[in-house]
Amino acid sequence: MNPPAFWKSVEAWAGQNRPLLSALGTAASHAVLFGGVALAAYDFADAVLSLIFGALAVWFVKLYARAIRATQGLIDRLHAPEPDEVRAPGVLPGWTFAIHALIGVMLFFAMIALEEAYTHTAAVLFGAWAVGFNVLKYVFARQNDPGTSSAFVTIDEALDRWAEPHQPLLRALGTALGFVALAGGVAIHAFNSGYAGAIARSHAGADTMTIQIALAAGCGVSAIVFARLYVAITLAAQRAFIDPWRYVRPEPPSRKIERWPLWIFTVVAIVLFFMMSLIGNEQATGSGTMMIEGDRVKIHIGSISLLALLFGWSWGGYRVLRWFWAKARERAERAHARA
Repeated sequence: MNPPAFWKSVEAWAGQNRPLLSALGTAASHAVLFGGVALAAYDFADAVLSLIFGALAVWFVKLYARAIRATQGLIDRLHAPEPDEVRAPGVLPGWTFAIHALIGVMLFFAMIALEEAYTHTAAVLFGAWAVGFNVLKYVFARQNDPGTSSAFVTIDEALDRWAEPHQPLLRALGTALGFVALAGGVAIHAFNSGYAGAIARSHAGADTMTIQIALAAGCGVSAIVFARLYVAITLAAQRAFIDPWRYVRPEPPSRKIERWPLWIFTVVAIVLFFMMSLIGNEQATGSGTMMIEGDRVKIHIGSISLLALLFGWSWGGYRVLRWFWAKARERAERAHARA
């Protein structure tokens, strides 16, 4: 394919997908503004506070966009526009760019003063703020025309269209990742918190790395077995005490997992998480990013363990419980049909 024909095909594709490309650019601008400010703040703040600064930057730009219309109205009252002057409703006035740039310059020199020298952090902050002007234009246009589709809705609809033909495969991959996340999250926490080392020393008589890894992997497998037994118990309770009142007609119960087993599982997971951290506190392998201290207890929890709790125990546990619950309901439906 010759270059002119190639570029024509690219232009044709871009013209057909212009709304999606524009939405992706808007989402990227939000991400750059948030991430750049958070990265710059990380030089003098911890991780959580840095994320808060990034969110505040996006929030401030949105507040600034809301104040533009009122400020422009005040300017028009003090200095009436020319009779033949026509303004597009969704276009930012020129003075908004000047103020936005001035704020960026002030942040740039404030960061230099804070660091007491020029650093790349100041340039990152200024660049993120400059990209934030695209966020300002997007928010201002949306406020002047609320009927326009949100950029994030456009992206979500495009993803839905792409995923619709592949739903069975994506659902199977999500379930498989859920099993991996639950078993892996529990295993990582068992090793990182020192729980595997404590058990190896007290029962196996040795705390070699191989034994600790084997015990941590066993904890991950035990989490899957526990989830299966937990679904069997909670589903039996659901059938005995709730289904007779909810499904009074001869209809098959929903395969969707109920909320109350999820809430109980969340509480159990948190309790087990802190019990493992407490038992393995002296054998912990990672540095603690969160500390819980009492009169007789001091627990250090590492960032890897927190990620294991959020992603493994929570998201992975939800996917595993949902799969076990649906399969148990399906087996019950087949048994009822044969009867």
